[in-house]
Amino acid sequence: MPPAATCGGQAVTVAIGLGQLPTEGNDVIMGTPAADTIHGGGGNDIICGAGGDDILIGGPGNDTLIGGGGSDTASYSDAPAGVTVNLGSAPQNTGGAGTDTLMSIENLEGSAHDDTLTGNAAANRLIGGAGNDRLNGGGG
Repeated sequence: MPPAATCGGQAVTVAIGLGQLPTEGNDVIMGTPAADTIHGGGGNDIICGAGGDDILIGGPGNDTLIGGGGSDTASYSDAPAGVTVNLGSAPQNTGGAGTDTLMSIENLEGSAHDDTLTGNAAANRLIGGAGNDRLNGGGG
Protein backbone atom coordinates (compact mmCIF):
# COMPACT_ATOMS: atom_id res chain seq x y z
CA MET A 1 0.00 0.00 0.00
CA PRO A 2 1.45 3.43 -0.93
CA PRO A 3 2.47 5.67 1.97
CA ALA A 4 0.21 8.47 3.21
CA ALA A 5 1.49 12.01 3.68
CA THR A 6 0.29 15.54 4.32
CA CYS A 7 0.77 18.08 1.55
CA GLY A 8 -0.51 21.64 1.80
CA GLY A 9 -2.63 20.65 4.80
CA GLN A 10 -4.35 17.86 2.85
CA ALA A 11 -3.91 14.13 3.32
CA VAL A 12 -2.58 12.50 0.15
CA THR A 13 -1.49 9.02 -0.86
CA VAL A 14 1.98 9.17 -2.37
CA ALA A 15 2.05 7.32 -5.67
CA ILE A 16 5.64 8.02 -6.66
CA GLY A 17 8.73 8.72 -4.57
CA LEU A 18 11.80 10.66 -5.61
CA GLY A 19 14.03 8.75 -7.98
CA GLN A 20 11.08 7.10 -9.71
CA LEU A 21 9.86 8.27 -13.10
CA PRO A 22 6.43 9.93 -13.26
CA THR A 23 3.78 8.27 -15.38
CA GLU A 24 1.41 9.67 -17.97
CA GLY A 25 -1.35 9.11 -15.40
CA ASN A 26 -2.33 11.22 -12.41
CA ASP A 27 0.58 11.03 -9.95
CA VAL A 28 1.14 12.27 -6.40
CA ILE A 29 4.84 13.00 -5.94
CA MET A 30 6.33 13.98 -2.58
CA GLY A 31 9.69 15.68 -2.12
CA THR A 32 12.07 15.56 0.81
CA PRO A 33 13.15 18.14 3.43
CA ALA A 34 16.13 18.92 1.13
CA ALA A 35 16.12 20.99 -2.07
CA ASP A 36 14.48 18.86 -4.78
CA THR A 37 13.79 19.21 -8.50
CA ILE A 38 10.58 17.29 -9.19
CA HIS A 39 9.11 16.60 -12.63
CA GLY A 40 5.49 15.56 -13.11
CA GLY A 41 4.31 13.42 -15.99
CA GLY A 42 1.60 13.94 -18.57
CA GLY A 43 -1.33 13.52 -16.20
CA ASN A 44 -2.98 15.78 -13.65
CA ASP A 45 -0.33 15.57 -10.95
CA ILE A 46 -0.02 16.75 -7.36
CA ILE A 47 3.59 17.67 -6.62
CA CYS A 48 4.59 18.47 -3.03
CA GLY A 49 8.00 19.99 -2.48
CA ALA A 50 8.00 19.58 1.33
CA GLY A 51 11.00 21.43 2.83
CA GLY A 52 13.96 22.96 1.03
CA ASP A 53 14.19 25.30 -1.95
CA ASP A 54 12.40 23.16 -4.53
CA ILE A 55 11.89 23.41 -8.29
CA LEU A 56 8.52 21.95 -9.32
CA ILE A 57 7.83 21.14 -12.99
CA GLY A 58 4.27 19.96 -13.53
CA GLY A 59 4.22 19.09 -17.21
CA PRO A 60 1.32 19.25 -19.68
CA GLY A 61 -1.52 18.20 -17.35
CA ASN A 62 -3.66 20.24 -14.96
CA ASP A 63 -1.30 20.10 -12.00
CA THR A 64 -1.24 21.20 -8.37
CA LEU A 65 2.20 22.44 -7.31
CA ILE A 66 2.68 22.87 -3.55
CA GLY A 67 6.03 24.26 -2.47
CA GLY A 68 5.96 23.92 1.30
CA GLY A 69 8.83 25.35 3.34
CA GLY A 70 11.74 27.12 1.68
CA SER A 71 11.81 29.35 -1.40
CA ASP A 72 10.11 27.29 -4.09
CA THR A 73 9.92 27.73 -7.88
CA ALA A 74 7.24 26.67 -10.34
CA SER A 75 9.14 26.06 -13.57
CA TYR A 76 7.58 26.07 -17.02
CA SER A 77 10.93 25.64 -18.79
CA ASP A 78 9.58 22.61 -20.69
CA ALA A 79 6.28 24.24 -21.78
CA PRO A 80 5.63 23.93 -25.54
CA ALA A 81 4.20 27.48 -25.73
CA GLY A 82 4.34 30.74 -23.81
CA VAL A 83 2.73 30.78 -20.36
CA THR A 84 0.85 33.37 -18.33
CA VAL A 85 1.27 32.82 -14.60
CA ASN A 86 0.21 35.14 -11.76
CA LEU A 87 1.21 34.22 -8.20
CA GLY A 88 -1.53 36.52 -6.91
CA SER A 89 -4.40 34.49 -8.40
CA ALA A 90 -5.40 30.89 -9.01
CA PRO A 91 -5.82 28.69 -10.92
CA GLN A 92 -3.29 29.44 -13.65
CA ASN A 93 -4.04 28.90 -17.33
CA THR A 94 -0.52 28.10 -18.41
CA GLY A 95 -1.01 27.52 -22.12
CA GLY A 96 0.57 24.26 -23.24
CA ALA A 97 1.30 23.34 -19.63
CA GLY A 98 -2.38 22.92 -18.66
CA THR A 99 -4.27 24.77 -15.94
CA ASP A 100 -2.25 24.66 -12.73
CA THR A 101 -2.98 25.49 -9.10
CA LEU A 102 0.01 26.94 -7.22
CA MET A 103 0.35 26.95 -3.42
CA SER A 104 3.34 28.12 -1.34
CA ILE A 105 5.25 29.06 -4.50
CA GLU A 106 7.54 32.09 -4.28
CA ASN A 107 9.29 32.09 -7.68
CA LEU A 108 8.47 31.52 -11.34
CA GLU A 109 10.51 30.34 -14.30
CA GLY A 110 9.06 30.84 -17.77
CA SER A 111 9.43 28.94 -21.01
CA ALA A 112 11.54 29.45 -24.13
CA HIS A 113 8.57 31.34 -25.61
CA ASP A 114 6.81 34.67 -24.93
CA ASP A 115 5.68 34.55 -21.27
CA THR A 116 3.90 36.84 -18.83
CA LEU A 117 4.97 36.23 -15.23
CA THR A 118 3.50 38.17 -12.29
CA GLY A 119 4.58 38.02 -8.66
CA ASN A 120 2.54 38.66 -5.53
CA ALA A 121 2.95 40.67 -2.31
CA ALA A 122 5.87 38.48 -1.15
CA ALA A 123 9.48 38.65 -2.32
CA ASN A 124 9.56 36.82 -5.67
CA ARG A 125 12.14 35.86 -8.27
CA LEU A 126 10.81 35.88 -11.85
CA ILE A 127 12.94 34.29 -14.58
CA GLY A 128 11.58 34.83 -18.08
CA GLY A 129 13.88 32.58 -20.08
CA ALA A 130 14.13 32.98 -23.86
CA GLY A 131 11.39 34.76 -25.77
CA ASN A 132 9.85 38.22 -25.47
CA ASP A 133 8.74 38.07 -21.84
CA ARG A 134 6.77 40.42 -19.61
CA LEU A 135 7.74 40.31 -15.92
CA ASN A 136 5.53 42.09 -13.37
CA GLY A 137 6.75 42.21 -9.78
CA GLY A 138 3.31 42.45 -8.20
CA GLY A 139 3.27 44.05 -4.76
CA GLY A 140 6.48 42.38 -3.53
